[in-house]
Formats: sequence, C-alpha cells, structure tokens
Amino acid sequence: MKELKSRTSIDPDTFFSKCFDLSDPEEFESFKEYYMVIKAESIVKKYHAEVEEFDDKVIKTALLICERRALDLDEIIDLKSFPETLVSDREWDIIGKDEMSETRLAKKKHKDWLKKMDCKKTALAKVDNAADKTKKKKKKKPVVVEEDLEELDEEEIRERAGAVLEKLKAKDP
Repeated sequence: MKELKSRTSIDPDTFFSKCFDLSDPEEFESFKEYYMVIKAESIVKKYHAEVEEFDDKVIKTALLICERRALDLDEIIDLKSFPETLVSDREWDIIGKDEMSETRLAKKKHKDWLKKMDCKKTALAKVDNAADKTKKKKKKKPVVVEEDLEELDEEEIRERAGAVLEKLKAKDP
C-alpha cells in the first residue's frame, strides 16, 4: 500500500483506512506522531463545537499543533525553522495528560475482568481497590505556549480553531 502512491497517482488513504506496521520502528514512530496529532485535532474539534471545555493551555497547545499540521509545503519552506516533529514531548505532556498510563490501564482492565468474573466482592477486588487509592502525584513541567497564542481571548481562539479545522478538512478530507 505504501508503494502505491509512488507507483501511481492514487493515494491509498482515499480508499483504505490508515494503517501502520508497528513492528517497523519508523512506522511505529509515524503511528505515535499520527496519534498525537489526531488527539490535538479532537481537542480543537470538541472545543470549537462547544462539546467540552478545556484548560487554556491545552486548547492553545492543541491549536498550535493543528496550525502546524495544516501548513502547506510552501509555507513550511518559508519558515525560518520548523520542528523535527509535529508534536514535541512538552506539548504531548500538555494535551495528553488525560491519557492513561500503562499501570492505570492495566488496573482498569483488571477491574473490568473482575466485574465480568463477578468477583467484585472477593478479597482480590479489595486489594485492587486499595491499590487505586495510593496513586502517586506527578510533578508538572513548566508550560511553553507560543507568544502569539498567549494573548488571544476565547472568541479569537474559537475563530482560529474554526479556520484551522476548515484548512485541515480541505487538506485531508
């Protein structure tokens, strides 16, 4: 599928869903970046549609990522510097903070399994519940948001969100 675009003018993403070979390190990195970009886009869409409210730092960071993704090749060439990845680690720390860690995900799966097995009232469930109560707090890293987004009010953010969503829709229907 990956070679189809180079051999013909057909883009496989237009008729086949996006896929990645996760055993290939390059494809795995592409998958991770795609996941982070889609997460940013979903935040902007939810915010623009007023489905969910987000912290200012989260929406501004997600908007910045989406604007970066929506740039055309000509616009990227004109920039003085362009980041190596679309989403930096610091940006992911901001927009991905509601994602579950591997430990929390494993605990949730275990709880769900216990519910299915109807073992909720057993000693196993009590041990699992006690483990949930002893969560460690993570230290927050300092947040850096680009200066031009820092001064925007809510109405301007919604306008920019609508504009970037239209641009993304035109770029990747």
